[in-house]
This record gives sequence, C-alpha cells and structure tokens, in this order.
Amino acid sequence: MNREVRSGDFLLLIITAILWGISFLFIKVAVASLPPCTLVGLRLFLASLFLLCYVYGTGSKMPKPGRAWLPFLILGVTNCTAPYLLIAWGEIYIDSGLAAILGATMPLFTILFGHFVARSERMTGTKLAGLGVGLIGVILLIGPDAVNGLGVHIWAQMAMVLASACYASAAVYGSMLKGMKASVVTAGQVVAGLLTILPFMLAEAPWTLRPSGLSLLAVLGLALFGTAIPYVMYFHLLTAVGATNTSLVTYLIPMVGVMAGVFFLNEQVSMLSILSLFLILGGVAGVSGICPLKPLKKESIDQMIDDQGHIGKLYTPKNEQAEDETKG
Repeated sequence: MNREVRSGDFLLLIITAILWGISFLFIKVAVASLPPCTLVGLRLFLASLFLLCYVYGTGSKMPKPGRAWLPFLILGVTNCTAPYLLIAWGEIYIDSGLAAILGATMPLFTILFGHFVARSERMTGTKLAGLGVGLIGVILLIGPDAVNGLGVHIWAQMAMVLASACYASAAVYGSMLKGMKASVVTAGQVVAGLLTILPFMLAEAPWTLRPSGLSLLAVLGLALFGTAIPYVMYFHLLTAVGATNTSLVTYLIPMVGVMAGVFFLNEQVSMLSILSLFLILGGVAGVSGICPLKPLKKESIDQMIDDQGHIGKLYTPKNEQAEDETKG
C-alpha cells in the first residue's frame, strides 16, 4: 500500500539519503591512508557494535550460533563484505561521485535476478525498456574510458557495477526470508560480514599502519552515519511510509554522492556523467514501476517488512479473503 508521508518522515527520508550518499565521500577519504580490507573490517566492527546495542536495546535478541546464522552469513558476504570491498578498492582509482552514480544501478540487477533466478518478478515491456535505458547510461559512463583499453580505471568502474549486483542479489535473497525481525537480520549480516573479512584484514597487518586522523574520522563516520544509523532509519521508514515511498532514497543517494564529491573534494562532474545519471535513474524508474507510462500495480508495492519489523509480505486482500474463509 502507498502510505501518506508525513513531514517528519519525509525529513527522515531525506536524512537517510544524505547519510548513505555521503558514505562514498567517507570511503574516498578513508582509502587515502587505509587499505580496503582494513577499512571494511573497521567499518563492520564499529557498525556491528552499534547495531547489536540497538537490537538488544529494543528488546530483541540475536539467535544462538547454529543454522540460524546461515542466512546472515550469505547476506554478510553479498550485502556487506563483497560490495564494501569492491567499492573501497574502486574508489582508490575513481571519484566518489562516479562511484555513487554507478551504485544507482542496483535496482536494474534486482529485477534481473528476481526474474531469472528467484522467479519473483515478471519481466514486462516497461521493465525491459527501463533495463535498456539504464544500460545505455552505464555504457555512456564507462564507454569513453574503455575505448582507451581496459586500464585500472575501467576495472574500478566495473567493480562499482559488480558491487551493485552484489547488493541486488542480497536484496532478492533477503526478500525470501520470512518471520525474521529486520533489525536482527541486519545486525546478523554485519556481524557475519565482520567475521568473513577478519582474516583478510589481519593479512594487511593493520597494527603496522599509520593512518591519518582524517581517515580514521572518515571510518567512524562511515560506520555510524554511513552504515548503522541509516539502517535504523530505514527500518522506521519501511514501517511508517511503506516500501514504495522509501524507495525514493534510491534516487536521492547518487545525487547526494555527486554533490558531496564536488563540494568537499573538488571533484569535476562532466555533462556526460550527469546525462548518464539521469539515464540510469530513468531506467530504475522503469524497472521499479514508478513510471508515468504505466500505473503502479498493487503487487509491485507490497511491503516487504511488516509493522512489527518482520521480513515477509504484508497483509493483502488475498490474505484477507483466505482468513475470512477460514473463519467461515
């Protein structure tokens, strides 16, 4: 259902987009004196502390070690370790604004995985057109550099696209989990991600590093304001205004990322990058169903997290009819 957005929730939506958008800025500053694995390890360690405090502080509990942690492990790799590493490595070579633009491709992969892998999404003409428009945006963004050969900058941009694919696979897998509190799932995946990155972090011998104070502040900002706190806000928005309204964050994040890079790092943004951004966002609008060419279907806006913060589809008329039949 498409819920009314109150002014307080709208402000929270903007703040969430700003915090996730400036995470690209934090990463760019942090990688100046920290290697990727160490950066990701510190990010996950600090974020896990905050999220575990949030889980237990709100009266929830983490499951005991065992098979219940397998989904956390899968999400920890696909939604934390892998994409965080890819983005951190990529931003060594490319601007934070460019990384933010390429990060906006995640919904394009979500519809692909949902249709061909999970069979949870039906490919329509509008969605196919959206994929095509988004792909054109990516080609325009990467293509000019690719003409000069597959240099490190091309691989860095491809790493951003691959990170988006990781996020999309995690979203599709996470949507299939039922009856688990969203805050518990998020805390579990961050903890699991920390455990998977720990050996690689230790291999970089972080105790021998001499990072700058600015990089350490960026890591702290990334962990709290770019990871943990936005997730908590995201939970509230999902239950307060619905999944469709919350999806507006997707359109705001790359814009915030680009502006942060321009204002704080003096990054240059070409007209081609701006055109590519609007093409990618246009493609996202097409695959998300938020498109003026076609009315939004009820099925496309079913909430994936209920009012108690549990993962699973919301109450629908079909469920209501089944319940009435049971009562009858």
